Amino acid sequence: MPAHDRAPSVRHLQAALLLGLPLTAKGRIITPPPSRTVPAPTPPAPPTPSTVHVTHAPPRPPPTLPAPASRHARALLRHLHPGTLTLITGPSGGGKSRLLARCCAIARAMAKGACAVVRTGAARPSRHAFVADLGPPDLHAWLACLSSAGLADHRAVLARVGMLSVGQRARLDLALALHRAAELAPTTAVLLVADEFTSTLDTPTALSLCAALARWRTAPAQATSVRVLLATGREEIAPALKPDLHIHITQDGRSRPC
Repeated sequence: MPAHDRAPSVRHLQAALLLGLPLTAKGRIITPPPSRTVPAPTPPAPPTPSTVHVTHAPPRPPPTLPAPASRHARALLRHLHPGTLTLITGPSGGGKSRLLARCCAIARAMAKGACAVVRTGAARPSRHAFVADLGPPDLHAWLACLSSAGLADHRAVLARVGMLSVGQRARLDLALALHRAAELAPTTAVLLVADEFTSTLDTPTALSLCAALARWRTAPAQATSVRVLLATGREEIAPALKPDLHIHITQDGRSRPC
């Protein structure tokens, strides 16, 4: 039987029951019709601030990070403490992705297995799989993780991966990474890395995703062992993320703390 013709799994139906959705006599989900209310107009995005103020500064300010990327990455890793979120911004071609790749490689080499690197988007589930079936055996924990990533809409939770929008897929990638990081956190130091974070999303969706990640990383379970490292070309998301350290890389590859 083709994958797209398979009936919902038992776990999928259990998720529907937990979400309070009615079922037919044959176990099919009765999806309520979409609301016809006209959504409120989206307010314009706030202007990009010329200077980003760091809410919680690290114990000592990082130096200007010169090339090459390895020296750059080693200087940055010294300021990645448990429970912190570091944001790297800058134009395309400035070296953000190269810096993240070097940070991951050096963190693995220095920790010798004591630090796990978790990248968003690393998991690639089948487009025919149901979102409700992708998480841990504990369905309640998976629904809570999806909610933490901003994917609490029952239509998305009960849909197949291939039916998700770009914004919903970004939230699913974040939820899978958050689950993996939380799974490792009790016994292992975790570096949660996201390159081009929110780069494909519209501004309201991007800000919503940033707020969800900012809430998640302050939870006690994550604050003791998880470090978050993000790179993006969007300066306007910094206030929503509330980074502990914000570094801007210019077009010529130089960097400065914001």
